[in-house]
Amino acid sequence: MTLAQDIDPAYAAGFAAARAAGVEVIALDCAISPEAVTLRDRVTVR
Repeated sequence: MTLAQDIDPAYAAGFAAARAAGVEVIALDCAISPEAVTLRDRVTVR
């Protein structure tokens, strides 16, 4: 997974700064239905 830096460069810069400062990034794939949001596997963030 990558960030949409072209859509929100300020968010991408803040995200990069947080990672550089040691914040752990966890992203999860999920399934969305009218009844529930189900978390599935971890996704690699680049």
